Amino acid sequence: MFDLSVYSIFRNSEKYLDRYLSQVEPLFELFPKLHFRFLTGDNEDNTWEILEEWRKSKNGLAFVALNQHDTGAPYYPSQDRPDRWGHLERVWNENLSSNWKSKISMIVESDLFWDVKDVVRLIDVFNSDENIKAVAPMLWKLEGKGVQFYDDNGFRRNGKHFSRTAPFIPDYENIPFIPVDTAGGMIVTNSHYLDGAEWKNKCTLHFQKQGIFLLDTQTHIYHP
Repeated sequence: MFDLSVYSIFRNSEKYLDRYLSQVEPLFELFPKLHFRFLTGDNEDNTWEILEEWRKSKNGLAFVALNQHDTGAPYYPSQDRPDRWGHLERVWNENLSSNWKSKISMIVESDLFWDVKDVVRLIDVFNSDENIKAVAPMLWKLEGKGVQFYDDNGFRRNGKHFSRTAPFIPDYENIPFIPVDTAGGMIVTNSHYLDGAEWKNKCTLHFQKQGIFLLDTQTHIYHP
């Protein structure tokens, strides 16, 4: 049983891998048993080599599963197109195909800006009620004109998409924790709820088990 499992996928990620690895390093001080499940493929840079070097450096400190999964798909820009969503779904589902038994599981996109304190807060919320199946933070666009919400597709409430502009959240309520249908970017859950979970419908994570999925509106992470 691992205290924490971290799931991420990578492709041509060399330019931000130092940031990602520096973000996960503080987890070693908080969790005595860590499992990282990394999947990468179709790289044209040194993503695999950097991750493999880091994996070797953590021998005895954590279990790091680094898997190669080439698809032959082109490198897609951030666009709403079926072939791109299908590719992402296949890769994410492959990465979740081995669900390690962990008290906490964190699924996080590899290029996001976040801090270990964000993870701790989400875990505290998750642990506060056995009926909570998952918790996600707000996801903002790091650059752009004014404040913009990111991943308006992945976040949905009452069957409605989020908006990139205020008030951002459908059927908005001015409360810290808002029930949602799906979320993206970073999701904290555990191995129990991950059993049978599947990425589908434009790469959103759908749980089979019943429970509360919360958006923590006071925890903010960022997309470049």
